[in-house]
Amino acid sequence: MSTPPASHKGEQRQIIACPECDYRPTPLDRWRCLPRCGTAFHTFWTRGTCPGCGLQWPWTQCPACQKRSPHERWYRVPEGSTEDAALEAQT
Repeated sequence: MSTPPASHKGEQRQIIACPECDYRPTPLDRWRCLPRCGTAFHTFWTRGTCPGCGLQWPWTQCPACQKRSPHERWYRVPEGSTEDAALEAQT
């Protein structure tokens, strides 16, 4: 599972998972910048930016279910986290 470390005290870790089927990318997964430059890369290591040509991909296709979703929807804070509780307390 790819989970970036929390950067501030109290900040929760994010999970990266397909918004459609909940597939969690592995370090072996690769996406290809097509039809642009053809570079193969791990889109979550670059937050959707092709290292070959610099194109920022707004959508990401899931290797499991093949559905496309906005790239930013793949990043989530796990349910029940302190961040979720803080948001609920504000409403």
